[in-house]
Amino acid sequence: MLQSLPFAKCSNGDVDFVKYLYASRVKKYPTVEATEVIVFPALRKNLDLITVEAERLFYNCDFQMAYKLSTQ
Repeated sequence: MLQSLPFAKCSNGDVDFVKYLYASRVKKYPTVEATEVIVFPALRKNLDLITVEAERLFYNCDFQMAYKLSTQ
């Protein structure tokens, strides 16, 4: 799905950011990779992205980390 999006229409500085946002929403179920909020430190405390990461952890059966992240 990510390869089918028209990233060429984004300005150069926005491509990584837009890819990150889309990838964070679709990579919940079949993956164990963490989303890299470190790439965008300004988003470290963004509640939407914290929720996405907690959901990913929950769906990958890492209940303790999901709980820890969701109770910050």
